[in-house]
Amino acid sequence: MNEDRLLKIIKEKVGEEFIGDDVAFIRWGDEFLLYTVDVLVENVHFKKDWDPYMIGWKTVSVNVSDISAKGGNPLYCLVSLGIKGEEDGFLEKLYEGIRDASEEFGLKVVGGNLSYSRDIFIDLFMVGVSPRRIERGGFEKGEKVVLYGNLGMSRAGLEVLLEGKDRDKWSDIIDIHFKPKTSYYIREHIRKYATASIDISDGLVIDLYRMVERGKYGINLHKDKVERIIKDPLKRYCKHKGCDPLEYVLYGGEDYAVIFTQKKSEPLPTGAEVIGEVVEERAVLLDGKPLERKGFDHFEKNY
Repeated sequence: MNEDRLLKIIKEKVGEEFIGDDVAFIRWGDEFLLYTVDVLVENVHFKKDWDPYMIGWKTVSVNVSDISAKGGNPLYCLVSLGIKGEEDGFLEKLYEGIRDASEEFGLKVVGGNLSYSRDIFIDLFMVGVSPRRIERGGFEKGEKVVLYGNLGMSRAGLEVLLEGKDRDKWSDIIDIHFKPKTSYYIREHIRKYATASIDISDGLVIDLYRMVERGKYGINLHKDKVERIIKDPLKRYCKHKGCDPLEYVLYGGEDYAVIFTQKKSEPLPTGAEVIGEVVEERAVLLDGKPLERKGFDHFEKNY
């Protein structure tokens, strides 16, 4: 079992009209309501000794990333918690993070649910709105492939957190793990110009394959352009660890960046980079050579 296989089973049982993208698009008059949900589980997504304020911020931002990757404006969210009932200090700081992130992204917490659970879980459901439906596979041959956000940094930050040492030394990459640079800040550009888009949550390559599988063409990444977007903190970390930063960028996971396609003639938003183009061959390529379809998968990881 893996995530894609499980999703296929679910779609076969309940239908796939609304299932299979970053959000569910529901037409509402002249606009679309955008629905998304994410869950963070103790000992899977976080440890209880991590900063609960930052966990709260991340809980909101990963859902905002789904909405804004489709050019949407986040509006409201509901937060459901599973707790033991002994987490007063943790919960106060968690909700301070949720509150501050909600204010940053212009949305309101309007309710939720509570349950007993041996492990803490935080389930956040969010609603947004957009005048357009931007899917994963609407790109055309020759279009630009554009990245906005950080790749590879979140995986490095997670490794530092799990190791539990030198956290001050690597605080910049830990901060990116909890506070990803989401597409919220360029959502208006995506709404106006994007022909297709995807929130990068399981790794660049596997999420690009998910775009290709929904479209008619492939995506060729330029290695030199991908290497140029590797941030200095990640370079330093990988030099320290003796690992390849390109591997982190291609296959990292939990980046919450956005990839979108647009016509070559259209402008780029500030902070975005062109890293490839849409090509005839229906695969994900790096300088013309197919990349292995792999990335993070909950059901292939031994917790």
